[in-house]
Amino acid sequence: MSLGCTFPEALNKAVQSLEIGVDALDGSGRAQPVRRTQPAASLAVPVADRLFKVYRAIQQGIPLESIARETGYDPWFLGEMQVIASLEKRSESGKQRTWRVSSPILSSLLSALCQKIGFADAHIARL
Repeated sequence: MSLGCTFPEALNKAVQSLEIGVDALDGSGRAQPVRRTQPAASLAVPVADRLFKVYRAIQQGIPLESIARETGYDPWFLGEMQVIASLEKRSESGKQRTWRVSSPILSSLLSALCQKIGFADAHIARL
């Protein structure tokens, strides 16, 4: 079931419900680690894992216009996926910090990841 208050939340829930061992848009999960490949060469081919390749292309900084041209995806959807990627990057940048449980920054970040973006608990733990 992929119901959510926002598109990013619904998309993340849809990925988690695929039952292929993946719980994140980058293609990672309990069953497999993330594969860091160059996605740009094969974005035009509609295959089962193209959504994951598109997300990895966004993470790598490939311009959204280029991805939209290759895939035919609407730029709005790509922009929403970029929001997810930027929040994920923000949470990864906090790995070097020692967080206090009562930290308001940590609280707002976890709230955004869980409630607004819909990341799986296992994905948050990996971040």
